[in-house]
Amino acid sequence: MSKIKIVGHASGTGVLTIAAPNTNTDRTITIPDVTGTLLDSGSDLPAANLTGTIADARFPSTLPAINGSALTNLPSTSTADILSAVTLQVTATDNYGLGSNALNSITTGDYNVAFGKNAGTAITTGARNIAIGDNALITLTTQSYNVAIGRYAQYGATGNGNVGIGYATIQNASGNYNTAVGDYALSTISTGSNNVAIGKAALNLNTTGHSNVAVGKDALESN
Repeated sequence: MSKIKIVGHASGTGVLTIAAPNTNTDRTITIPDVTGTLLDSGSDLPAANLTGTIADARFPSTLPAINGSALTNLPSTSTADILSAVTLQVTATDNYGLGSNALNSITTGDYNVAFGKNAGTAITTGARNIAIGDNALITLTTQSYNVAIGRYAQYGATGNGNVGIGYATIQNASGNYNTAVGDYALSTISTGSNNVAIGKAALNLNTTGHSNVAVGKDALESN
């Protein structure tokens, strides 16, 4: 029969007390058949000594880098959606795209900014364009100095120096230097240039007219 031996410490002066818990159940404590020190709140436990499920949960000394393939079990969307939703295009100089397919065709164009799904998606060599909103400047390729703010702003436009602020402004325009502020302003312009339309649907039906100024809702809508 093995025995239990309690040995005091030669340098210690404190009293070690072993106290029973407040229980009505018989308990058996089995001491492991190894030499060592029982764990306490200040004890170290080498990771190599862990086995089973606890070992699977321990962290390595250096955490691995997180990349797209490591993104799993994301709620409400897929890994592909997450990765395509955040794109930063820096192929040329200072181009920034945020949104699925934003600025994803850029080659040598510089200083373009696109925020929104498909914003500026076809721009290749165009420069200094700003597209904010889903499908803003979606067909622009080599043109420059355009500002499109709003969903479908300058959708189908291929001109230079146009400013469209509002839903569906300056759609399908090949003309240049038009300014439209307000939903549907100059929305059907094609070859017309140097027009200013401020107000919802202002100059809405103008297609080839030049150098018109319309201020107010539906102003010169049928011009």
